[in-house]
Amino acid sequence: MAPRKKTSKRKDETLRVGGSYVAGNVHVKDGEFVGRDKIVTSVETEAELSVVFKPVYNAIEQRPNTTPEEKQEIKDVVKDMEGELKSSPTPNEKFIARLASDLQKMAPDILEVMLASMQSPVAGISAAVRKIIARAAQQSSPKPAQ
Repeated sequence: MAPRKKTSKRKDETLRVGGSYVAGNVHVKDGEFVGRDKIVTSVETEAELSVVFKPVYNAIEQRPNTTPEEKQEIKDVVKDMEGELKSSPTPNEKFIARLASDLQKMAPDILEVMLASMQSPVAGISAAVRKIIARAAQQSSPKPAQ
């Protein structure tokens, strides 16, 4: 009698993910399995946002003729904006616009510092957020006398 072939009771394990076929065992540790194209949106990290907001907080502290209570109110608005930018890759534009408008009314110089610090591509702030803040700065700024 001929020797018997060893056969596995397991069928060939093939996994289909998107357009990719993967056979066998795949272990992904601390990462993602990407079957084809991975689309990544611009997400502001905490490190990138700290680069943007550090000069803003410094400007608040150095602001002359401002009481500690007023400084705290300004910081609260800035913290709300920073929190909204950290919370989601697509922040609520209406909320950002309202915060920027509030900041323009309270401390237009601080909004200008924020806008200037967001202009750097290193900052990682999306163009849409920069435009919203710039629009709030322009809408609330006093018009020159004629």
